[in-house]
Amino acid sequence: MSLKIVSVKKQKAVEPVQVEPKEEIVTKPQDEAPPQTASEPETTGEEQPVFFQAIGMIEADTVKLVDKRLVITLPKARGAAEDSSQEYRGWVEPKQFRSFMRFLEEHKEGSIYLKVYPKTFMSPQHPLALQGWQIIAWRKDLPPTEKVNQFTLKGVWQFVPQSKAPVITVYRNYIANDPTGKYKATHLPILMKREDYKPFRFNPKATEQGKRYFIQGLFKFDSVRNCFLWKEDLASPTEKIPHYRKPCKVPLEETAQKPEQASKSFKKSEQSITTQVEEQIIMLNGKTPELTIKFSEKPEISNIGKTVNLQITGENGIVVKAQIARKNLTKQVEKMESFSSWIAVLSGKIVAIAPDGIVELEGAGINVFEKKAKEEAG
Repeated sequence: MSLKIVSVKKQKAVEPVQVEPKEEIVTKPQDEAPPQTASEPETTGEEQPVFFQAIGMIEADTVKLVDKRLVITLPKARGAAEDSSQEYRGWVEPKQFRSFMRFLEEHKEGSIYLKVYPKTFMSPQHPLALQGWQIIAWRKDLPPTEKVNQFTLKGVWQFVPQSKAPVITVYRNYIANDPTGKYKATHLPILMKREDYKPFRFNPKATEQGKRYFIQGLFKFDSVRNCFLWKEDLASPTEKIPHYRKPCKVPLEETAQKPEQASKSFKKSEQSITTQVEEQIIMLNGKTPELTIKFSEKPEISNIGKTVNLQITGENGIVVKAQIARKNLTKQVEKMESFSSWIAVLSGKIVAIAPDGIVELEGAGINVFEKKAKEEAG
């Protein structure tokens, strides 16, 4: 099989971010920080760290895949109508998807406790609404330090055009990493009545604007009203707002079609989950088969990152993807440069074949061999 290298992608080195307590069974991968929170700095004094955050625990009756989407069903809330729906969308990182599905398969009975970030949506044509949860951890029992529907929210208390009531705006922390650079803010619907402070409201006609306050508090999620109810402050409101990444602005011509774009963005966020749901797990006689292929085009590699994502496309359209240690690949490239003629061999275990035919290898390695010129017939 003749194969040709079409791309060599470098893996970006990112700052590790830990967002979960140690007792959780599964935590969010440390190579990617969520858009609405960052790691909690360690402190030795009495003063608490100040940063943006939105995280809490919910109890789910069921979590199922419906039309390739995760659907979270919450217990019927007190005071809710009999026919009221307590269903929300769920999102999980691709690296966590298989582990999460195995957990659901093993625990079909009883409640499931999920550590989550709330996800909301709004546009000029649509009011602010809570749409679902980004799942970062799961377990069968409730940790003693947690309470169901209790959230820690830290953000700016203010009004936004798409909400009649003030919200908590959670900006992307300045220390958080986002390879895309598309920093966005999360606006969370809350109910908080207090006499000592007032939410910020922008007045375009005023020469001086009101004060913006950074709120740090415990909130209870109300599934009947789909908002967060203020319980108590973790610290006094302050005008000192933590440094954050400036949210990217969406042009007006794009926001005019926001409903359609939102639908597309949801589909895009599901692609990683959908692909893993549909991909075929390959097993032969209970063992994972191995694949060995040859290629003869030198890849271009970078000095950044510990691994390199290698993608090889054959003349017949077959695509093979593998993750190679950068040091190993660098040594093999040096061999290629030292030989006048060579052939490279990529081998690894086939872990999956995606619906589009892409073959994914695991534990792959590369070896380069010199091709000796054939002696001319005398």
